[in-house]
Amino acid sequence: DFFVYNPSDSKNMERVVCNPTITKYSEEIVVDNEGCLSLRSDDCAGQVARSTWIETEYQNELGQKVRRRLKDFEARVFQHEYDHLRGILCYDRFPPEDREAVRENI
Repeated sequence: DFFVYNPSDSKNMERVVCNPTITKYSEEIVVDNEGCLSLRSDDCAGQVARSTWIETEYQNELGQKVRRRLKDFEARVFQHEYDHLRGILCYDRFPPEDREAVRENI
């Protein structure tokens, strides 16, 4: 399993993540609007609760083991991509009212 993500708003940086695990989730949760390119529509976003920080282990593109504590935007993006590896879309985490609002756009 692997994914590539951009840890910031900069388009010049990408991280390659192979065989990831999230070893620890913060108890503090932030709910924010989240969409996904997999849903193939700009009109498919909804509220998703995510941990504010996570601890991760994975291998990079060189096969080196990496352990990192991620927070804020980077933690949200990592959790989103990690969900994909488990067959979960952000839509699956939307509250019922957000799912209903975007259903016809999927």
